[in-house]
Amino acid sequence: MELEENLDDQASSSNSSGTLPAAVQADENTANFYSQFNDEEFKHEQNEKASVFGPGGVALPRLSELPELVHNDQIKIMCFTWNICAKPASGLKRMHELFEKIPINDRPDVIAIALQELPNATLKFHNRMVSGIGDAIQSTHRVFCWVRKWTQMLIVFMKKRLCFYTSKPEYQFVSNGRLKNRIADYTKMAKMFNFLSLRPKHDHHRLVHPMKNADHIFWFGDLNFRLMNPDHVLDIVMKLGQNRAFRAVAQYKELLESDELSLGRANGTVFEDFQEGIIMFPPTYKFLTGTHHYVRRRVPAYTDRVVYWSKTGTSITPIRYDCVWDITLSDHKPVYCIFAVKVMENKVPTLTSRRV
Repeated sequence: MELEENLDDQASSSNSSGTLPAAVQADENTANFYSQFNDEEFKHEQNEKASVFGPGGVALPRLSELPELVHNDQIKIMCFTWNICAKPASGLKRMHELFEKIPINDRPDVIAIALQELPNATLKFHNRMVSGIGDAIQSTHRVFCWVRKWTQMLIVFMKKRLCFYTSKPEYQFVSNGRLKNRIADYTKMAKMFNFLSLRPKHDHHRLVHPMKNADHIFWFGDLNFRLMNPDHVLDIVMKLGQNRAFRAVAQYKELLESDELSLGRANGTVFEDFQEGIIMFPPTYKFLTGTHHYVRRRVPAYTDRVVYWSKTGTSITPIRYDCVWDITLSDHKPVYCIFAVKVMENKVPTLTSRRV
């Protein structure tokens, strides 16, 4: 424990980039939430830019800046989720390396990382985690915000060029206990999320599904849905082998026929109208820590998921949906999905001169 504290102290004191909050600067108001808009360096840079502001006080980019900000009318978003099984920040170096190894030109514009089952720790743990990943991608990204409550944490990194054209993040904690029924848990949270400010007050549809007033929704984490028919599932997994060898869609389809989340989406009882990329990886839970072997007498399951919803139904395209098989630190495998998100529906008209 003392060693962990010393390592955390070193990590906090070595942070000189100015893009991350230092532990010594944190108080009760910042212990659970941090935003770049509270960072002095960012505020100075923002004030230096001459901008025109649109709805919500968001700076609007110049026409000449659009090609650099948005390629082919779309941006890329990565949603990464991992239940770390209460491992300390000092043991998560492998995750930092994962992001560092992504080629600069291939890094998504927005990287959102959801962590579950965090160890009981002080703000030093948060800073160590954010600093580790932030240092790995600091040449292209900066911390947009992070928020932590109970044993969960969400960190959002954004490419530097986009940071100046975003609104201040908002957050809401929606649950602090387990509900026996996973569908009831989803229903409760869905009702508490609302984006009413994104719809005109006279729009009568704004109160029907408050959560779906947003343009796009990405819901990811350890959703805890299981595979039913235990004997059948165990038989399939044993036949396929506990490795990455089984890659045929049909093999995963057979497993997913008894998946609670897939069945719930199909019959509309949970995540209605949400979509999910094609699963072509083995169940990500439950493994013997340090191995690729499932725990005996425990039914493997796809508990770690990324689902999404779009107002248009066609604006989001999954590019890659996979797990990080090589990581064995936890009893869960990390899962991620990279999306191409269309953010400009109409082409910007080209300005041409006309001789009169």
